[in-house]
Amino acid sequence: MKKFLALVALLATPFVTYGAVFDLGNTFDSIENVINQLIPFIIGIAVFIFIVGLLRYVNAGGDEDKIKAARQTIIWGLIIIFVMFSAVGLVNLVNNTFQLDNQLDSSNAPVINF
Repeated sequence: MKKFLALVALLATPFVTYGAVFDLGNTFDSIENVINQLIPFIIGIAVFIFIVGLLRYVNAGGDEDKIKAARQTIIWGLIIIFVMFSAVGLVNLVNNTFQLDNQLDSSNAPVINF
């Protein structure tokens, strides 16, 4: 395991130095865009899971095993919805509280001259 981690660290070194020399702003922006598009998708999946759990509960017909499975599905759907909205709300709260600005001033950035 130690050899594997050493190999990964050794292979990752050129990428780290490349990031220190060149601008990675576009890469981080594209990663941010992908994450921002995934959040509503995950919330939609959680709502779908919740609705499926409700339908399974209604269609259980008094069978205790089906009711128990439907309750678990409903609970997991609610947990996912809660976690996603909490994460988005917490990020927005911190961002607005500390007035964080995502725009970097490139004139103050350190430069490595060759």
